[in-house]
Amino acid sequence: MIQVENYFAQVPEKLQNNQKRCEKELLDRRKINNACWRNIKKELLTFFHNKCAYCETPLALPESIDHYRPKKIYYWLAHEWTNFLPSCDYCQKAKADIFETENPHLEVPLLADGSLDYEKCKADGKHLLSENSPYLHPVLDDPNEHLDIILENFEKLGKKQGFIIPKTPKGEKSRDFYNLNRKNLILERRKIINEILDKIITEREFLKKNNVPESLLDRASIDLVMPKIIENSQNNKEYAFVWRKISVFFGN
Repeated sequence: MIQVENYFAQVPEKLQNNQKRCEKELLDRRKINNACWRNIKKELLTFFHNKCAYCETPLALPESIDHYRPKKIYYWLAHEWTNFLPSCDYCQKAKADIFETENPHLEVPLLADGSLDYEKCKADGKHLLSENSPYLHPVLDDPNEHLDIILENFEKLGKKQGFIIPKTPKGEKSRDFYNLNRKNLILERRKIINEILDKIITEREFLKKNNVPESLLDRASIDLVMPKIIENSQNNKEYAFVWRKISVFFGN
């Protein structure tokens, strides 16, 4: 997971129209209109560079749109733009309809005329933030502050390469909530890590053959590989979180 730029203000016009059109039935009968999020998948995926918001697995239409706060609990957020996140099926199944909060779940916020108070439905608004969610949100939180990754492979010491480890209680809760240590993700991370390690070894051998002093070999070989690491650390690259941790590990 990586943090993405806040796009919440860029609500698609067709979603705004659908929200108003479906509001009465949503409030009166709790009737949810799936078209509200099905029609804006392309727009939402653009902000996440066609990746799962939680694990960064590449996505392709049609894919699931997840409700960060599950609509089974927060039916009144079922059509809310800031509650939508693109998700792979694995992350969505891991989350299920669970959503713990430090403070009690909020009730539907209504204006004096009985209509929905959309300002209080925003994920980054004081109203919802007051619940104190223990789960990382890719817009509201910087996962780098809460999660780390094991790059070395010292299984005898309990260090398993490619595993996500928490730096904070919120990180631990989120790692387990999104099931970020499932087998396919660990394998993808290991593939990236070992690709870079092999590349560094290859560059080191090349430099050694070209009479680069032994004292300079390690840093010089890393520097040759660093452009590739930096390039793949960009938001639009798959598993950018892993590449960023590699960059930090090698001192960039």
